[in-house]
Amino acid sequence: MPHFDSAYAVARRLTRNDEDASDIVQEAYLRAFRFYRGLRGGEARPWLLKIVRNVFYSSVRKNQWAVKLPIEDGSDGFETSLRSAESILIENSQRHRLLRLLDDLPETYRAVLVLREIQGLSYKQISEALQIPKGTVMSRLSRARLHLRECFHS
Repeated sequence: MPHFDSAYAVARRLTRNDEDASDIVQEAYLRAFRFYRGLRGGEARPWLLKIVRNVFYSSVRKNQWAVKLPIEDGSDGFETSLRSAESILIENSQRHRLLRLLDDLPETYRAVLVLREIQGLSYKQISEALQIPKGTVMSRLSRARLHLRECFHS
């Protein structure tokens, strides 16, 4: 399935839960296959990520469930024999702190930041996926980065 990894990563970041993310992606792909003819010359990836986001919001409105973040185990697949235990602990601690700070961001900032920094979408693609003006994407991204920077260094 094209763009599955991107769709799952966005759903996982929005839901903060593996099972819910899987459900969101499954529903998003069903909708995408159903409405594929509606994609007229645009890029498929931002279109699919917009569907993922819409399915998430529909699910939240319908189910009224709160999303929680389980702390990830920090395993990163690197060869640990080459690094000291202290450097690994510091890196994992910083990663967990950054993930917590990211999840504490308001969803509007978090969505823009995830799509840009993690998924690598352009401002235009984010604008299309979130259905907001490009200037709003830029300002939200700037505010999100500033907030993360201030919180991380405090």
